[in-house]
Amino acid sequence: LQAEAETARIQAEEEARLQAEVEAEAARIQAEEEARLQAEAEAEAAGIQAEEAVSLQTEALTLEEEEEARLQAENEAAAAKAIDDARIRAEAQAVAAKHQSEEAARVQAKEEADRITKAEVEEYLMAEEKARVAGFTAERYAAIEEPGERAFQILIDLGMVTITPDPDDPLYDHSKDNEFVV
Repeated sequence: LQAEAETARIQAEEEARLQAEVEAEAARIQAEEEARLQAEAEAEAAGIQAEEAVSLQTEALTLEEEEEARLQAENEAAAAKAIDDARIRAEAQAVAAKHQSEEAARVQAKEEADRITKAEVEEYLMAEEKARVAGFTAERYAAIEEPGERAFQILIDLGMVTITPDPDDPLYDHSKDNEFVV
C-alpha cells in the first residue's frame, strides 16, 4: 500500500511538474508573441514618424528652394540691368569719342604707336643682348673640358665663390695685410 501511495505521489508530482512546464512554456510563447507584436507596433509608429519627418523636411526644402529661386531671379534681373547700364555708358562713350576732333584722335594714335614702337625696340635689344651673352657664356663653358673646372667657373661667375688672391703675385695689394676679418 505504501508503494502504491509512493508511486501515486511520484506520479502526481511528475504530472504537476509537467503541467507547470507546459504552463510556463505557454506563458513564454505568449510573452514572446506580445513582445513581437509590441515591437512591430513600435516599428510601424517609428516608420510613420520618419515619413512625417521626411515630409516636413521636403516641405522645408521646397520653401528654401522657392526662396533661392526668387533670390536668383532678383540677382539675374540686377545683372541684366547692370549689363544694360554698361551698354548705355559704352554707347555714350562711343558717341563722345566720335565727336572728338580728328586731330586729337590722330595725335593719340601716334603717341600710342610711338610708345609701342619704343617698347618693342627695347624688348628686341634686350633679347638680342641676352642671346649674345648666353651664346658667349655657353661657348666659354663648353671650352672647359673638365666637369669640375666647368662647375667651379660657373660658381665664380655667379658670385657664389670668390678666389683668394695670391700674395706672391706681383699685382697683389699688400696694403690691407694687417687687417683681420672677424
